[in-house]
Amino acid sequence: MNRVKKWAEVRVGDLGQVFTGRTPSTKCPEYFGNTFFFITPGDMHQGKHIHATERSLSSSGAILLRRIQLPPKSVCVSCIGWQMGEVVMTSATSFTNQQINSIVPRDDVDADFLYYCFVPRKQELLSLASAIGVRTPILFSCGQEFACEKGEKGSDSLVRRAAFQCSESGDRQF
Repeated sequence: MNRVKKWAEVRVGDLGQVFTGRTPSTKCPEYFGNTFFFITPGDMHQGKHIHATERSLSSSGAILLRRIQLPPKSVCVSCIGWQMGEVVMTSATSFTNQQINSIVPRDDVDADFLYYCFVPRKQELLSLASAIGVRTPILFSCGQEFACEKGEKGSDSLVRRAAFQCSESGDRQF
């Protein structure tokens, strides 16, 4: 017998750590090099995984941004501008600019499924951001409700589905 379970509603932050990227000062060329991927929205058209970026960071740049370092299998979502809603997954230690919010999934959250939860939501994210009434759409990186179902394969930790809702205050947040 197939039983339908109720979907649990959780915040994105309950699924892992959420980071907003940052760009090191371009006045310091020593922060840039060929060691670590530096993901920008323009790099997010390679398919599921990032395999190359237009710019990269050096070890010095990585040290500067160490608190927002992303491990492999982090899910990155562009949250500003008309490229909003583009989604990629890191394939190596990476960093992003401030136009991207990233989720480093908890150990009990399936990163691949989380990626696939975000992929079909591009138009939804654009609609949420456009409702704010600003010229350039933007989503903020905190507070958004996220509905998930826990899977049955030996544990209740597999993320099955996600749905966004606006916060009660009317703010549109990621």
